[in-house]
Amino acid sequence: MTNQPKKQNDFDRRQNVIDCFVAAKIRLRRLTMGMTEGDLADAAGITGDRLRAIESGEERVGAPQLLLFGQLLDAPISWFFLGIKDEAIAEFGGRLPDRAADIRDKETRELLSYSFEHIRDPEHKELVMRIVNWLANHEMRKAVDNSGKH
Repeated sequence: MTNQPKKQNDFDRRQNVIDCFVAAKIRLRRLTMGMTEGDLADAAGITGDRLRAIESGEERVGAPQLLLFGQLLDAPISWFFLGIKDEAIAEFGGRLPDRAADIRDKETRELLSYSFEHIRDPEHKELVMRIVNWLANHEMRKAVDNSGKH
């Protein structure tokens, strides 16, 4: 008798939309809580490499582990699914290579918004707004400059 790897169905082999969404929410929550990868990995009793695989969506998170992450990150399990769109549910089991960047962008916007809300000094808020506006204008000028080059 040979040790053959357990057969997986097609669903098990694919990184799906919901896995990626939950993974991004775990990372977002960790960052907003000010935790490092090492902090969360240690608290969860896993390696940093495994946490990176979970946060990137490469490794699926089971219900017990999601419950633990929720406890460690002070978030109910339902929070990890808030904001998921109907089209993501409709594509359950589908791959998300082209939408992974969108999820990261949304994660960044949520983290920026969360952090901005916690700035109490109005002068600091104004400074952040000026920096963001300057960067956005700089990027738009670069895009316009580059659009004329063939």
